[in-house]
This record gives sequence, C-alpha cells and structure tokens, in this order.
Amino acid sequence: MTPTTRDQAAQAFALCAGLDPEGVETPEGAAAAGECFELCTACGRLFLSVSFVDGVGWIHAAAGQGQGMTAEGLHAVECQALARGCRLVGFQTVRRGLVRRAKKHGYRITRTVGAGFVLVKAIKP
Repeated sequence: MTPTTRDQAAQAFALCAGLDPEGVETPEGAAAAGECFELCTACGRLFLSVSFVDGVGWIHAAAGQGQGMTAEGLHAVECQALARGCRLVGFQTVRRGLVRRAKKHGYRITRTVGAGFVLVKAIKP
C-alpha cells in the first residue's frame, strides 16, 4: 500500500456513492476520515481510507477493480494495522457479497448498522 491523496481516493469512492449503510457518508468525507492508500497488484487496483486509533484499524471506505481485491485489501490493512499496534480491524458495508468474502478471511458480523453490517477481525502478530 502506498499513500495517495484524499482527492484521488474520493474520486475512486465516488463510484461507490450510496453504499454507506447509514446513508450519510460522502466520498469526500470518507477520504477525509482516514489515511488514504492505493494498493496496486497484478490482480487489480484498490483505494482505501483507513484510520488506526486505540488498537483498531478501521476501514472507512474502499473502492477499486480487479479480481481478488477483497482478500488483497484486507490483508494489506491487517499488515498495516499490526505494524501500528492494532489488534482489531473492522469496517461496515451493505454489500452482502463483501460480507461473504470477508467471513472467509476470518471477519465476523458484530452488529447491524442502517441497511448493513459491521464486521471485525481480531489480528495477531
């Protein structure tokens, strides 16, 4: 993952506008909520906004294209979170397909929020 600008991340997040479970987040707000990164792999490209606070890596937004980017993105965030002393990674989504894929990588639903779900995973060094 490499740092990117909030403007670039917000442009990517605009493609997912309306997918906030609570229906209030804007692409610009999601980009401003955390540190913005770009992940480029042989499989595709992904933009993320993530914060690392009080032992939690929280994914505010993610958008991209390619194959297998859910697994690549979650793994990259987990590595960053561990490096910053976090022991938990989480996010919220309305996308049921994303829920299914995240569960295969150890995430679990902890609660519902708006029209979606909050998922978390405990991580260990």
